[in-house]
Amino acid sequence: MSETKIYKGIRQPDKLDGTVFIYDSSPPFKLNLPMCSDIWNHSDGFNWGYGGSGPAQLALALLYDVTNDEKVASEYHQTFKWDILARLDVDSDWELSSKEITEWLKTNRSKI
Repeated sequence: MSETKIYKGIRQPDKLDGTVFIYDSSPPFKLNLPMCSDIWNHSDGFNWGYGGSGPAQLALALLYDVTNDEKVASEYHQTFKWDILARLDVDSDWELSSKEITEWLKTNRSKI
């Protein structure tokens, strides 16, 4: 995991789902976050600001991208969704770092 990864969720007014980009210090610098539907298929798109299937898919994808561990992503994504993603403003863009996600995991893995 690169400590420099930044995840940015972009809300596009003409679409129901949001787009999430990964910004990294190593090339190619900007990527779309993969859906990770092969691990668990909650939704066809990412979303945030509530507790539904789109935020669940996003939580799974973020945790997998940070940890590269299907078991961790599968086990903790629902709690991460409620703790972090459901609390975001549904109509706004957002930004999280891989470091913030790692810190959330360190704090919450022992509680779940």
